[in-house]
Amino acid sequence: MILAKGKLYGEEEREVLLARLEDEINETRVRAPLRSETVIAALDALGRHIENGQFDAQLAALGLSRRTDAVRTATAMLRRENLEYRLHMELGMHLGSEYPLTPPNGSARRICRAVPLGTVLHIAAGNADGLPVLSLAEGLLTGNINLLKLPQADGGLSVEAVRCMLEIEPELADYIYGNTAQKSRRDTARSDIIRPWINR
Repeated sequence: MILAKGKLYGEEEREVLLARLEDEINETRVRAPLRSETVIAALDALGRHIENGQFDAQLAALGLSRRTDAVRTATAMLRRENLEYRLHMELGMHLGSEYPLTPPNGSARRICRAVPLGTVLHIAAGNADGLPVLSLAEGLLTGNINLLKLPQADGGLSVEAVRCMLEIEPELADYIYGNTAQKSRRDTARSDIIRPWINR
């Protein structure tokens, strides 16, 4: 299964989709980056959908519930106040905003701005249920285009969470691509950074 431009496709369309992926990524890269507020609002709403039971069936199939510590931690990480705090702590300001910085040696003050890295390949462990959504949150918050290696063993939880987020905020569709196949050299070549996640 493949997720591209907010739609799900079957494996039979893989080669056609991959052939145009590079052009689609480059078209998105030349636009202004996502606004932090757009991403925060979508992630916060997704967390509320999880808390309100929209994903109970998928969670139950994995032996989890909304009250499981891991799920409660994940939904807390998606709350607006936590996302804003993390963004401010890690980037100093909202993405794309300029801010002054004076080096400790007293040399001339500089104007800095955090900008996206480009394209991030997220590879989650197959036993890390729902983890791609948290990794994706980081990629979106920093304005990057995201290629997700979606786990096949999470019962569709990650796919449904991403689809829900895209229903909440369709503007994110150009920044999220995913598939359940093994990562390929093409995925790696398209990426500016690779984020492997391992569940121990």
